[in-house]
Amino acid sequence: MKQNRRFFIKSFVMAIPALLLASRTARGEVVKRPVIQPVNLDFIKTEMDIMGRDTWTNVLPRKWLLRAAVEFDRITVHHVGKYKNFDIAKSTVIRDLDGILTEHIDRNYGDIGYHFVIDYAGRLWEGRSLGYEGAHVAGQNDRNIGIVCIGNFDMQKPSEDQLITVEQIITVLRERYAIKQTSVFGHRDLGPSACPGDNLYASVVKLRE
Repeated sequence: MKQNRRFFIKSFVMAIPALLLASRTARGEVVKRPVIQPVNLDFIKTEMDIMGRDTWTNVLPRKWLLRAAVEFDRITVHHVGKYKNFDIAKSTVIRDLDGILTEHIDRNYGDIGYHFVIDYAGRLWEGRSLGYEGAHVAGQNDRNIGIVCIGNFDMQKPSEDQLITVEQIITVLRERYAIKQTSVFGHRDLGPSACPGDNLYASVVKLRE
């Protein structure tokens, strides 16, 4: 039943016509919303490996629910936080990513809330395009790049490979967007949350010292 529901959600999202990117004013005038193109990630690919979005999903963003990102001046690190996760096989990680995306669609997000995902094997996965604001810290998404590590880091320790990738992608993003070292946060720094877990948060703190 759950699989059928996911299939329905994905089919519905993919079938929505581009005309929905236009809305009407009170006078009935059609106002077209700007089409935001995904940000080219070559600046990341020249420094490190990244699994493109098309390697794990064919679900398109619901652009009418998204806001364009003008620029970025901070980065926030998260954990999924539900349960321990040591998945390293690509097929299993793709299942995990699909679960995150489906949950966020159920919350009426326009797409997966995070810009990047890092699995236990240390692989970096493309999430929401950097062309759009994320949906990862309530009231604090403006100019904020969201990175999530798969796992619960109150219950487990991040792998060395995860920590290496966290540091690498943050370094690349800071250089690209001229983000201050002191503007690297854990979710708990910006809102009432235990995220990204004590075992990961300690490493986040070190990255901004």
